This record gives sequence, C-alpha cells and structure tokens, in this order.
Amino acid sequence: LQQAKFKILEQKFLESLERGQLDAGLHCLRVEMAGLGLSEGETERMHVLAACVLCRSPEELRRKAGWAGTVEGSRALLMRELQRIIPPSVMVPEGRLDRLLHQALELQIDRCMYHNSGDAPLSLLVDHKCDEGRIPSRVLQVLDAHTDEVWHLQFSHGGERLATASADGTAIIWGMVGGADDGRWEMQHQLKGHGDCIAFLSWSPDDLSLVTCSNDSSIRLWDTSDGHCRFESYKHEHNVTSCAWLPCSRRFITGGLDKTMYMWTTEGKSNAFFKSPGYRINNLEVSRDGKWLFTSSNEKRFRVYNLDDPSLETEYLFTESEYIISLCLSPDGKQLLVNLQNQRIHLWDFSQLEEGHVPSAPAVRYSTELERQGRYVVRSCFGGSNLTFVVSGSEDSQVYIWHRAKGTLLKVLKGHSGTVNAVSWNPKFPTLFASASDDHSIRIWGCAQQAEEGAS
Repeated sequence: LQQAKFKILEQKFLESLERGQLDAGLHCLRVEMAGLGLSEGETERMHVLAACVLCRSPEELRRKAGWAGTVEGSRALLMRELQRIIPPSVMVPEGRLDRLLHQALELQIDRCMYHNSGDAPLSLLVDHKCDEGRIPSRVLQVLDAHTDEVWHLQFSHGGERLATASADGTAIIWGMVGGADDGRWEMQHQLKGHGDCIAFLSWSPDDLSLVTCSNDSSIRLWDTSDGHCRFESYKHEHNVTSCAWLPCSRRFITGGLDKTMYMWTTEGKSNAFFKSPGYRINNLEVSRDGKWLFTSSNEKRFRVYNLDDPSLETEYLFTESEYIISLCLSPDGKQLLVNLQNQRIHLWDFSQLEEGHVPSAPAVRYSTELERQGRYVVRSCFGGSNLTFVVSGSEDSQVYIWHRAKGTLLKVLKGHSGTVNAVSWNPKFPTLFASASDDHSIRIWGCAQQAEEGAS
C-alpha cells in the first residue's frame, strides 16, 4: 500500500503549498514522504515536488506539478487513482453500488420467462415479472396480396416497414399506418421484374435499399423510397439463395447454388471474391461490425470467415448433428441460430469470437412438436426485449416461441394452413412479429391488448 500512501501525502503536500502553508508542506515532504522508502519513480517525483516550493502562485504550482488543484477536483481524481491501486478487498471500487444494483435488475430480467417490457423502467422496490400476455400470440392482421407461397420476410431496421418475398416472383414493401398498438399494414410498393421465385431479401442497415435474390439466378437492388430498381445482375449461374449487408450500407454479399459469393456495391460493381471448393452457398450472415461472415451449405457444417482477410483463408469450421437448412445471426452478432433438417434449432454462442475463443458445441437447443426430417427451408429469428425469445416457423403450419436462454417452449401458435417458412420480429416494437407461409399469407402477430384495441 506504499504507492497509495505516497499519493495521499503528495496531495497533502500540494494542498499545503496551495494554501500558503510552507512549513507544513516542507514537513510533509522531508519527514512523512521521505521516510516511506521510495521507489525510483517516486524519487524522481519527489524532485519535481521539491522544486514546487519555489512557485510564486497557485497557478504556477498547479502547472509545474501537473496537478488539478482543489478547485478543479484533485481529491476526486485522487480517489479514482486510489481505487485503481488499492485491492477491492480493502477499498470498495468506484461505481460498485451502481454495478450491484444493475446486476440485481439483470437477474430479475433473466428470471422473467416472459420479459418483453421494451424501454419501460424497472424498479428494485418490487420484483419484476412480465405477464404472459406480453408475448405476441394474437393475429392482428393478415396480408394476402401475394398469389403464391411466401418464402421470406423481414422488418426494416426502423420497424415501420416490412418486406415480403414470394414464389410468385414479386416482393412487396408494406408500411405501418398508425402506431404499434392500433396500426395497420398497407402495401407501399410491389416490386416486379424477377422471372422466378424470390427466395430471400434483405434491408440495408440504413433502410434505404433492399436486395432481392431469385431462383432466376439474378439479384435486384431496389430503392425503398419509391420502389424502383437501381440495378439487376445475372452474374450468378444458378439460384441466388442469400445475401447480407455490410454495416456501411454501401456494400453487400450474395451467395448461391453456383458455389460463388460476390461482393457488391450499391452502384452495381461486383467481384467474385470467393469460390467454394465444392459446396453450395445456402445462407449468409455478416456481423454488425462487418468483421465476420457466417455461411452454410447443403451439408452438416457451417463456416465463419474473418472479412479482414480478403482471401477468406481465416476460417473456422463447425459441425452439426444434422443437415443445416438456415442460419440467423443475432443483431449484436454474438449468437447464431442454426435450423436443422430434423426440425430442431441450435444456438451457438460467439460472444468471445473476437478474443479467439470459439464454441465447441451449441449452448442451447430448441425442439418442436414435429420430430421428423423436414423437406423445406424454415427460418427462425431472435426477438423481444433484450432478445428474450427465439421464434421459428415449422412444417406443421405452426409458429413456435421459446425462451432464448433457457430453451423452454413458451408458445405454439396456430393460424396458418401451410408450412411457415420464415418469421421476423419487429426490432422497434417488441410485441410485434410477422410470419410467412405457403398458404400465400403473411400474419402480423401482437399481444392480446393490441388485438382488442385493433378490433375497437
């Protein structure tokens, strides 16, 4: 603790000089500080402090000593320094009480199976518990403008628009009219031009652009403000299955059954920056920081590439128990959902990927009521406040909702009459999600209160 004693006595010495108490300052310097048994660095500091005795004003003293002075909060700075030096077992660290209170709130949220409170403040005066009704489980609206199976859908990052892709070769951008509790979704733009089914679509991070990927081997980039096509390309030689944006909103990656991934700009420039050695590209995900690329193919493995390496030679390979049909990366890029052909979903934890720690097995497993080999691509996603839930479609026409961390099945929702191919949870309104089905419809789901307000 000698370093801490030296810091305290240094403060005492400088405050004495600042008040003009020269004798008290010299006694502190020559007797109290000199008797500590100083280190080399502290000895050099003593020479600087000794020269401060000659300072003619408090301003000169503060400048020469590199000291804030009592008026500028030097004691608060000293306290922070002591908290850094002294072990926590001896001195309570700065902000420890705030941290403990925050942990108490986090524990209550973790214990709440139905936590979905949005930005509502929590209180330590009462135990936190969300009602089961906070989970979206009522159909607020059915969108039926598509004339064939709806294969994919995605909410915009702002949450007030929804894009849907169909086997009828069109995509539709829907807009929310009104608020989340009583609003309706209306068609804004119908995007036509593809010659075959649209398998996938993706909003740019700034929501100004939308990419659609088609079985006609083409991609199209759309302006979401007016629905016009900025460019189209047939560079892929087979079905285009997936795409993912980089965080800048100016570049995106597409992959397809031709075993190739292309990097594109929003001006339409591209290059084939990766050709797989024998496997198709079925799914793509890019982390929020743009550093990591997750891909899967028609096999039991998925790969993670470091995009800082343009050659994509930095690769991690992960093996699953069944064939992989889809991937979904959490918004923070820390967790990955892997949908398997046996109707199960695995969650992989990549929160320490940046430090070089990779998972060896799934962290959580989710099961449906349908235990058989699937035939179609079914997608899942994260949702709710704090990403509390995992939601997925299913070949049994139902929607399943689990608690993300615990893996507990919370809801099984009926309503569709065909395979539910994809789901998307609204990133802005945590009590809304949407599902897309082979029955040609999109269903908007909300909580019971929203359904009652919408009906009135």
